[in-house]
Amino acid sequence: MTSPIQQFLAGDFKWLHGALGDLGDRTTTALERQRVIVDDSSSKWAVVPTDARGRAVQWWLVADDNESERRGREVVNAFFGPAIVSILPHEAAPSRPLLGNVLRLKVQDNLAGFLAALELMTSVRASVPSLRREAPDPIGFLLRDFYLALDRRDDHASDELLSRIAGTGLVASENLRFLRVDRLARLERWRELGDLPWFDDLARARRPMRISEHLLEAMWILNFDDAAVATDPQRASQAFERAELGTKYAVLLRSIDVPSSAPGRRLALLFAHLSGDASRVERIINAASMEERGLLDRLAGREREAPVSIKRSTVDTARDMFEDGLYEDVIALAEVEQAPALVSIAVRAAFELNDPRLAKRVVQLIAAFDPAELPNSPGFARILAAVRRLADNSCASWSEWLNRVASDEKWLDAAEIARDLSGTWDINELASSSTAKSAADRLLVGFEGVNRREVRAVFDLLCQVAGKLVSRPAGDRFVDAVLLVLASDENPSVLVRTAFFDLLMEALANGPSGDRYKDMLATTQSLWTRVRSREATPWILDVLDGLAAHPSSNEDARRTLVATIVSSSYDFAPRLTRDERVLFEAIGRECGVAVALPPIEAPPTTQSADLWQNLNGKLIGIYSLIDGMGSRLANRLAVLCSKVRVEQNSDTVASAALRALAVNADFLIVDTKHATHAATIAIDAVRSRDRQLFPAGGGISSFIARLREELESL
Repeated sequence: MTSPIQQFLAGDFKWLHGALGDLGDRTTTALERQRVIVDDSSSKWAVVPTDARGRAVQWWLVADDNESERRGREVVNAFFGPAIVSILPHEAAPSRPLLGNVLRLKVQDNLAGFLAALELMTSVRASVPSLRREAPDPIGFLLRDFYLALDRRDDHASDELLSRIAGTGLVASENLRFLRVDRLARLERWRELGDLPWFDDLARARRPMRISEHLLEAMWILNFDDAAVATDPQRASQAFERAELGTKYAVLLRSIDVPSSAPGRRLALLFAHLSGDASRVERIINAASMEERGLLDRLAGREREAPVSIKRSTVDTARDMFEDGLYEDVIALAEVEQAPALVSIAVRAAFELNDPRLAKRVVQLIAAFDPAELPNSPGFARILAAVRRLADNSCASWSEWLNRVASDEKWLDAAEIARDLSGTWDINELASSSTAKSAADRLLVGFEGVNRREVRAVFDLLCQVAGKLVSRPAGDRFVDAVLLVLASDENPSVLVRTAFFDLLMEALANGPSGDRYKDMLATTQSLWTRVRSREATPWILDVLDGLAAHPSSNEDARRTLVATIVSSSYDFAPRLTRDERVLFEAIGRECGVAVALPPIEAPPTTQSADLWQNLNGKLIGIYSLIDGMGSRLANRLAVLCSKVRVEQNSDTVASAALRALAVNADFLIVDTKHATHAATIAIDAVRSRDRQLFPAGGGISSFIARLREELESL
């Protein structure tokens, strides 16, 4: 069925040649391209003209529905801006009453500039690939950005994205609870996590392994003082028994045999010790680092005698274990005894634990028995099917995970498995050149294959792995593959671009080779070509400033990149803020590029000439673990305001200097991506979060943009 917009664009626009003269041909070409664009179901809006009967041509934003109108507004505002066009309230288009949503565009006295922006907007829209029928739905992008926001410890963005995820109605309430726990744990807001009204219910319910890990870590942090425990381990046992943790949370405490986090291991070991489970105590201690074992040994109180038990049948013992939540012990007993009655209990134990590794062991047990020997009830059949699916999801390493997502078979649980199990995977395997190359190839294949949605959903985990490998030359191929995947994503949101920036800066800090440096510049240019817009300017300025701050092994290539990006920004340069223009010019000077941007045509009223003078005599504090950020920010601000002071603190603990800066600074920028939990807690204790400035990105441009926003709000 042809939409009203398609019918309108199919009309005759020859009258534009007479109405617009030399600009008529260009206008009709832009309309022809829009005619093709609106054939895509995701692009049901257009910018169109109407004949105003002897007066100037009138322009309209027309859309088939409210959602298309919203998208159209966003794109028009991004490409045109108030200096070229303003969007007026809803108004009927007199010559086309049948069109859907209609907004009039008031064009300023710059028709040539309007047409240039229209051509650019149309060109960009036409270059976007058509969405495939199997393309991921928006919830996949929201989840991707949610976890990327958590990776940056971005409180505001993660909260907003979680609200949007909940608003889609596509995520069940139970899974929303899991996402809320993920958020609070990744932000290290343990008190809020412990105060959740359904914390106890979740501790008793089936849940992903990562959620169990978060709950265990929260319980230790909220109930035990690490310093006091290290001095007097006996106090830990007293606190554990006083809080009745073993009684209230027995199922949770047994859910993961050896937790991956240090707080989780301490809590599990304490429970195992007080329960008389010497074998589990031994497993936990053996899995810990040498530095951690001393404390665990003291917590274990090795002199404790094993309780005397009355001999019972193995089936009764297995049932008691199951009732007590000793699910892994049930499976181990079934493996030893090889009895059908024990195997059926082991199946239920694997189901309760929701652990693919244990499910795989149970499925191997089942293979040795005739199905007729196992229960045939519908309930057991459903549990057995779930356990078989869990076993299929068993995965022991990143290499194995990448091999599977790169196959032609869809793996619907790939992202969930990576989130649950990757904490136990050894990344040292990727530090081998041959393994890193194979993993990189598999990642690129998987990103283009049937499991691309699952790969996208774990961008944050891939960035974490790449961040650990970036200082190890043998892992370069894998790091470069992650950068390429981020740059090639079909929907490179702000958070995807920020993740690209963070990883790129880590790679630059470790001194890439000449060829690798050139490749990274090319990847940067490719991503900018896809996202080039006024809205993406702060991000590209962060990237360029970072490149200027690091030694270059190929100054010609860097100079070419800077020159290309500057020239590609000319069309929206009149809408740049003063600080953005100053930053472009400073980067150009440092990289040997002459920057001469078009003048600002109509500065927004919020950009008063004295805006930056409000910083005169002020102290700007910056907390970041990145060396040199304070001095670089001071150099950039000196051009805008010569009498401002900048002081950086990079302490990893709650030092007196950090607290003093948090109290005394007139403006305090906190770089949450590069911060320690102890330091941010210290800052929060002396300065409320609404008086802290949290930049959207990790570079100087983002820091300055956040300062500008604060100055404009004063």
